[in-house]
Amino acid sequence: MRTRTVPLTHEGVAEWMPWRCPLNHPTVMFDREAVLGAGGYRDFPMMEDWDIWARCLAAGLHFWNLDQALVRAQVSDLSGRRGGLDYALSEVRMARQLRELGIAKRRDTLKHLSLRVPPRLFPASVRGAIYARFAR
Repeated sequence: MRTRTVPLTHEGVAEWMPWRCPLNHPTVMFDREAVLGAGGYRDFPMMEDWDIWARCLAAGLHFWNLDQALVRAQVSDLSGRRGGLDYALSEVRMARQLRELGIAKRRDTLKHLSLRVPPRLFPASVRGAIYARFAR
């Protein structure tokens, strides 16, 4: 059993946002009108959650995470579906989005692209080993 640890404070969430989605989406509670005011959900294949929270951060919304598990989920190996050229291109698009929103600096974008894009192009077995070692 694994636990995905995320930053607890707004400042921590803002620090993570340029290179990794800092929220556990199944546990998110939010002010609907505020999120709609930031643009709400939109078509952003494979990165919808990260996209919406990045735009909310850029719009000035504040975040906090709780230091407790709220959901227990059975998750199969995601490394098989989190790869391929389409996923790599979504990573590039997300890096561009973060830069355009003013969330990511040039070095953040380089880190994002160098650490997140290559594994998307590796075979699923290699990607799975990388995720098991570094991602959680």
